[in-house]
Amino acid sequence: MDRTTAWNNVDIGAGRRGYRDKNKSAGIGGTGLAAADRNAIQEELLAIIEAAGLVPSAGNWAQVLQAIRVLRGGKAEFITTSQAWVVPPGVTRVRFRMWAGGGGGGGSANPNSAAAGGGAGAYVEGYLVVTPGQILNLTVGAGGIGGVAGIAGGTGGAGGSTIILNYASCGGGGGGTGANGIISSPGGAAGTPGITAGVNAKGFTGLGGGTGFVTGDNGRTGGGGGPAFSSAAPGSAASDATTPQIGGTASLPGAGAAGGVAGGNGGKGADGLIILEY
Repeated sequence: MDRTTAWNNVDIGAGRRGYRDKNKSAGIGGTGLAAADRNAIQEELLAIIEAAGLVPSAGNWAQVLQAIRVLRGGKAEFITTSQAWVVPPGVTRVRFRMWAGGGGGGGSANPNSAAAGGGAGAYVEGYLVVTPGQILNLTVGAGGIGGVAGIAGGTGGAGGSTIILNYASCGGGGGGTGANGIISSPGGAAGTPGITAGVNAKGFTGLGGGTGFVTGDNGRTGGGGGPAFSSAAPGSAASDATTPQIGGTASLPGAGAAGGVAGGNGGKGADGLIILEY
């Protein structure tokens, strides 16, 4: 974009080309209107609007402001509890990121067993077209409880689903299976995403928890929890002990917890989370 090159333009100071009004009584002509000037203004403003993912609308005179707010990421809210969230004034587009709860680790029945880790919850991200004052019903999934040590070794609890009602959902990770022998059953299942047709979003399935096992040298390793989305590390590291040990509790959103070993309880899966940016 540049300053006008229209016919009869004037210096408005510091060598800047600008416009002047017509002065009929003094016989001074005004600056002409050049198509290049109008097109430059139009395209510069529309580039901002479209870069923010908005659809140009002749009836909306606040789109440039809305686009700037989206592009600069003006505000982010971290939602950790279920609630009815009200869209703030002037907001017509919201970016969301959401994690379901991770599964709890399985419990270990006796000194010669190691339980499986819980699976990770699913993850979904995208954009919502909203109106100021609209209510979004949000459910944040809790992490699954750890399985209790006992005669058979208790299975960990499944993580809760995280939901933006009518738009998207994330399934919680499955609980790790308990163990009363040398090798546990497979780790907790991964959570799966769900997206309503027409919503601009993409989802990712979580990763399952690890299997617990007892090695030939009498080592005992509880299965690690499924890692949270965007993390390569286990949700909580595998437990390794010959005396009762509780599986590690997961911390990153949606991560699964480790299984208990040698007669220990399973760890608790991490709670889910919703992040809203506008």
